[in-house]
Amino acid sequence: VVYPLPDQIYARDLDSKHVRHWQNWSDRNGVRFINFFPEFIKGSNLGAVIAENFIATDMHLNEDGHSRMATLLDRSFPEYCAEK
Repeated sequence: VVYPLPDQIYARDLDSKHVRHWQNWSDRNGVRFINFFPEFIKGSNLGAVIAENFIATDMHLNEDGHSRMATLLDRSFPEYCAEK
C-alpha cells in the first residue's frame, strides 16, 4: 500500500517515484499493490485534505487520517473486514 505525503498531494503527483517503485516491485514479486494516491489527490481543496488527514506541519497521518486509511483498507480487503 502506498499513500501520498502532503507535498505529493499539493503537487497532485499521482505518478510519483514511490508509486512506480512499489508497483514495479509488486509486479515482479507477485504481491498485490494498492495505490491510495488517487483517494487523497482528488477534488479541488487539497489543503483541506491535508489538514483533515495529517498532523499540522508534519508528514504523518493524524487520527482522522489513520481512520481514513483503515476504511480504505477495509474496502480493499473485504474478505478480512471485521464487519461483514
